[in-house]
Amino acid sequence: MNLLAVTYHYAEIDVPNNDYLKSKQHLRAFREIYRKIMDDIKKTHGNNTKIHLFPAIPVSVAVELGRAYMPKADLPIVIYDRNLSDKEKIFKKAIVIGDDNEVVE
Repeated sequence: MNLLAVTYHYAEIDVPNNDYLKSKQHLRAFREIYRKIMDDIKKTHGNNTKIHLFPAIPVSVAVELGRAYMPKADLPIVIYDRNLSDKEKIFKKAIVIGDDNEVVE
């Protein structure tokens, strides 16, 4: 990966907390923002790239991201996880979605 060419796209909430997601409307709004970001990334970087995702999201949002993923249209997504019980406390590749050639060890 050429680190000089990395572009960051992100979505955030004003006051993050465990009880932020309170309704279907919140989840729908998040999905709409997610779809826009996915489309923007593809327009900016083309079809030959992967999205590297470091999520800090509720489980319901994670499920919705999976539901919103379109395997024939979206770029592959590499999802990382940070295990706080790990001595290194670093993000590690957890799963790759949409790229049959990449395997997580």
